[in-house]
Amino acid sequence: MCGIAGFFTGCRYQDHCSDSAEGNCRLSLNASGAFERWHEKATVRSMPRRVIDADDSTRDMFPRQLTPIVSHPLFHQKYYESISEFLCLQLYRYLNFTINLELLIVNPNIIKLSRGADVFKLTDEDVIALHKMYVDEGYHALFCIDMAQQLEALTNFKPKFDLKPSFMRIFEDGFAEDAISNVIFTAVSETLITSNLTDVARDKTAPEAVSKLMQDHARDESRHHAFFKGLILRMHCDNPLGLRRQLHLIPKSIMAFIEPDRLMLRAGLLQIGVTRDDADQIIDETYPQTIVQDYARSCSRDLINFLTEHEITRDFHLLDEMHNHNLIGA
Repeated sequence: MCGIAGFFTGCRYQDHCSDSAEGNCRLSLNASGAFERWHEKATVRSMPRRVIDADDSTRDMFPRQLTPIVSHPLFHQKYYESISEFLCLQLYRYLNFTINLELLIVNPNIIKLSRGADVFKLTDEDVIALHKMYVDEGYHALFCIDMAQQLEALTNFKPKFDLKPSFMRIFEDGFAEDAISNVIFTAVSETLITSNLTDVARDKTAPEAVSKLMQDHARDESRHHAFFKGLILRMHCDNPLGLRRQLHLIPKSIMAFIEPDRLMLRAGLLQIGVTRDDADQIIDETYPQTIVQDYARSCSRDLINFLTEHEITRDFHLLDEMHNHNLIGA
């Protein structure tokens, strides 16, 4: 769960994400008491450093089941010998995605929330929870940069491109100037649901350290999900109209994380020798709009049901944007 959900659009486990959205995710928590046992349960407190084994150099560095690009017939027909390199780039992309999300989006906005506790009507317990999340997110970035350095040392292979993740480009274009929209973007990133971070345990082809790292990430994010869903409700119920009216940005925020990062995927394909025309064809056919929309609805179903249940969707601007982004309706 969390903004990393969009990283897995179109994967073979996509149908399982609806199980999470229906409340069957084994990591789901209620907001009340979500951080009570943080000192015992947080990954930074309870889990060891994840270290890739030297023997892992011959394994897929990222699960094929979570990388739909490599299942495309054209990829298999012409570039099958480059699958391992592309999967290695996928792991780098996952790690970079997480580092950018945690350090440049989530933690700066956790600081804003903590310092604006009076504006958002946060309790002392909320402020303590925010500080615990700040530590969690910093540790997620730490274990990702650690894993990236291990990966380069093991494989002597790394990306030749330096691109911002697509959600960062969208954030900078439409959200970065306003503090309230910043918070909404962050809240959405923490309330999308996917079971992929835990489903990776089903795939035994990737290094165990990678699987464990992704599960560590999911374990912490379940607590964050509970907190930020409650924050959205509080923004609707307890805050001034000007604050509530920013909630119409929720659908745009959802799609910022769900839309495949076509630019980054294309750069990865070109690096391993795929022609430009073949790269465009593989990406277009792997991510048709129907797949993207179905996945967006699946990952956001829990959030949208929550918004509907608490009558937040009675806000005309929010409801209109949900229709415009095909998150509800036929």
